[in-house]
Formats: sequence, C-alpha cells, structure tokens
Amino acid sequence: MSASGRYRAPHVQGRSSKGLFLAEMGQSYNAHLAKRSTSPSSRERVRAADAWKRDLAGRANGTIDPWYGCDVYDEMLDYAINFTFPWSLSKQSGGMFDVYDIPDALNPEAPSDASVFLNDPRTRSALHVPSQDWQGSIDYPFGNNYSNSDPSVEPMAFLTDLATNATAKNVSVVVFSGNDDSLLPHLVAIQNTTFGGIQGFTRKPSTPWYDDDGEFAGIVHQERNWTYVLVDHAGHLSQ
Repeated sequence: MSASGRYRAPHVQGRSSKGLFLAEMGQSYNAHLAKRSTSPSSRERVRAADAWKRDLAGRANGTIDPWYGCDVYDEMLDYAINFTFPWSLSKQSGGMFDVYDIPDALNPEAPSDASVFLNDPRTRSALHVPSQDWQGSIDYPFGNNYSNSDPSVEPMAFLTDLATNATAKNVSVVVFSGNDDSLLPHLVAIQNTTFGGIQGFTRKPSTPWYDDDGEFAGIVHQERNWTYVLVDHAGHLSQ
C-alpha cells in the first residue's frame, strides 16, 4: 500500500483501490513487455559486447584478427586446422592434433622421429656430445604416466629464490626464447621474477644481434647478471 494513501480509499472513480492497483500493474507489465520486444535481451547484450571487444576497426592495431582478439594461440590452431587439414581433433577419426608434430609444414618434410636429427654427425659435432645413439625423450623415473610424474615443485614457484641465490653467488643466468614460440609467455615470467634486488627488467629489450652472415637474428638484453636472448624465426621446440 502506498504511503501517500493512493490506494487507501475504498473507491476511486467507481473502482476499488485493489482494482486500480491491479490495472496499473497490468499496464506497467504490458509496457515492460513491449520494451523488451524492442530492446536487446541480456544474452544479446553480452553477445554484442563480445563482438565489440573483438572488433578492432578504427583502433591502433589492425593486424590482429578482430574475431580472435588477443586469443592468438586459438587463432593459430584454427588456421592450422582447416578443411584441408589431414588430421582431426578426435582420435576416433584420425588422431589428435599435435602442435609438436606438423611435419608437412616443412619442405622437405622433417621426420617425426627426432632421433634422426639427434644422431646426425653434424648435430653431435655442433653440440659437442659423444658419438652415440640419442633419443628424443625417456620415461619418467617415477613411472611413465602423469599421475606418477616428477613430484618436484614447479620451477616458477622457486624462480625468484633461484634468481636471488644466483645474484648472491654472482652467478650469471641466460634466458632465451624463440620469437615464434606461441606457447610460453617468457616475458611474463621474467617480469615477475626478482633478480639483483629488482623485479624484472627496468628497460625494454631492444638491442639487435646478428648471425655470422650479418642477418638479423633477434634481440639481446642484459641487466644485473641476467642475459635475455630472443631468437628470430625460432619456435618452441627449437629451444
């Protein structure tokens, strides 16, 4: 009941206060329904907001696909898995997509078995390793499945402690990554690690380095006994 006494009177223009109240509520409800029919629903508003976030028209960076936005990894996978892709995403229909095994991306195609490369005499010579058979991986010493994997703490959990000890002992650290590595956010790890008493680099890495032929090979940066090397045209497994 309204505090103003609007519906207190037993009769208003021949109608009871209850009837007047119900009539006005009905009109309000009908108006609300009419408004809903012309205004976007909650789901439509969310969909429109998502579309706006992905729409980069008129923004500074026009090189990012407006549909994916910052989801670069998903964009890469979708572009790799297209209608001409020889594999599928389900084991039942051909085998899982493996980002580590895309042999047809190279010409000539690289063999899937890494031991062919590891046991090449030129590889052994470049790495200064004994001339013996090498293989790409071994079974976990705790069992050959993830449930029995190495129980050690993840490196990221003690990276700052490791860096602090390295600084105290005057031990230099080299961190390197491939410029085309779409899997590891190495700059995030560096900028969240404290070394030399300061968190992350104080200056943006920007010094170029070059190969023996004078071609641009990447970026190098040094601060407080930490050296960061970014290798141009190198991916994840090249490390």
